[in-house]
Amino acid sequence: MGFKDIIAADIDIFTNTKEFGETHLVQLEGAQYNLPLIIDKNVSTAFGKGWDGTYQSGLQIAFRASLIERKPIKGQVLMLDSKRYMVEVKDEVMGILVVTLEVPEG
Repeated sequence: MGFKDIIAADIDIFTNTKEFGETHLVQLEGAQYNLPLIIDKNVSTAFGKGWDGTYQSGLQIAFRASLIERKPIKGQVLMLDSKRYMVEVKDEVMGILVVTLEVPEG
């Protein structure tokens, strides 16, 4: 078993709903997914916008990238448990997709 195989096996531990993950409804481009996610609600997205003294809260979701057909892109609407968010940043690391979401302005 190689290093990549070991990492791939460990990914299931983090997204497993009996360990760290929780199942949530994600809607993206008309497709609906019930995904085991890891959610971090303590994310500020203001640092990348150059705002001084103004903070916009957001959250990050992480899940196995292979569970969705298309990857989200910046500016796209993503519905998480029927709440509307905008995709700010996405990054894929060793099979895990990490997406930073923010509440749309207005």
